[in-house]
Amino acid sequence: MNDLRCALIFLGPFPVGNVSTLRILSYCKALANKGVFVKVLIIAPTTEAQVNKDRFGSIDGVEYQYMTGITWRKLGKFRLIKYLYYIIGLLISLKYLNKDRINCVLSYHDELVSNVFYRVFASLFSIPYILDKTEYPKDRSSKSKFRREVARYRLKLFSGIITITSELKEFYSRILTPERVFLLPMTIDINRFQNTEVQEISDPYIAVIFGTHNRDGLEVSVKAYGEYCRLSDAPPFKLKLVGDFNTLCQRWPRTELIKRYIEDNNLGSLIEIIGLVPINDVPQLLINAACLMTTPANYASGGFPTKLGEYLLAGVPVIATSAGEISNYLTDEINILLSPTNNVNHIARRILFVQNNPKAAQKIALAGKALAIEVFNAETYSWKLIKFIKGIK
Repeated sequence: MNDLRCALIFLGPFPVGNVSTLRILSYCKALANKGVFVKVLIIAPTTEAQVNKDRFGSIDGVEYQYMTGITWRKLGKFRLIKYLYYIIGLLISLKYLNKDRINCVLSYHDELVSNVFYRVFASLFSIPYILDKTEYPKDRSSKSKFRREVARYRLKLFSGIITITSELKEFYSRILTPERVFLLPMTIDINRFQNTEVQEISDPYIAVIFGTHNRDGLEVSVKAYGEYCRLSDAPPFKLKLVGDFNTLCQRWPRTELIKRYIEDNNLGSLIEIIGLVPINDVPQLLINAACLMTTPANYASGGFPTKLGEYLLAGVPVIATSAGEISNYLTDEINILLSPTNNVNHIARRILFVQNNPKAAQKIALAGKALAIEVFNAETYSWKLIKFIKGIK
């Protein structure tokens, strides 16, 4: 058995949840497979966590424990009550840190109160306190010098940082040191599709998964699809848009233009906005698609498109824009179909290529899946991650 005993502090849903859940579960499982004791402590869980009925348990060697279930309920505007239970959750977590003889604290959040709380604990017992940070800090670009300094102070409370891109590694290395920052690329659960079988589909479709943060280039995807329909001589693939479209429109009013574009180009019978899909139903939707698409213009967060790993793992042709660090890992026409950002016509012709060249597109898809299993597999980095954690003072 490995002598490393890690607790990971999490505020999101677990073990079923969102993309953050998928990331931490992937590398926690990889650590557990190497004999590391890993327990996820869910502090004041959000309402998303109500899909998980058990307050504690184990999944693939990773233990988990909810500190409180109160925030699952609809408390509406009573922020003070939620904050109170957040503090209670922090205090209860001490019981498990002690009981499980934890010698490393990991965290997926860098809120000031919890940062200070666990920094004190880590200092008292001389153990590492490490943050998994997949984006830039929120206050990095704040006009207030005070807010920027507070953000830097929060980060300096950590012994080390795990991050997701070379861009972010360079940034956080300037706050800590390069030796205290570990690059863990976007990771996937390679068993995500093991119980999912391809179904016979009468109407082939393109699937686009989008979030409410307005980073997915949804307007470009829809316009590229419209151009593809214009270019195609055969009946076109349909398009399924998967995500909370109404919330996206509320946060980013320009999104309403997508509806107008669909109406103006008579695409209503071909484009379906199907809304949110339970995360465990996503694999079936992806694996049955004729192709998958993501078309952001950039990644201002410094992060990486977390959906891309699942896209590739589905074994379906993937069309993406060459934004951020995608081209660091993937090669156009070898394991992915890349287009320049905001180039609607180029993206449309990529869709047309998939439709007109199914064998070539499938060869690219299988190469993409093979790459995902190797490069975006947390198991590939687990021993290096263990060495990093143990080397942090």
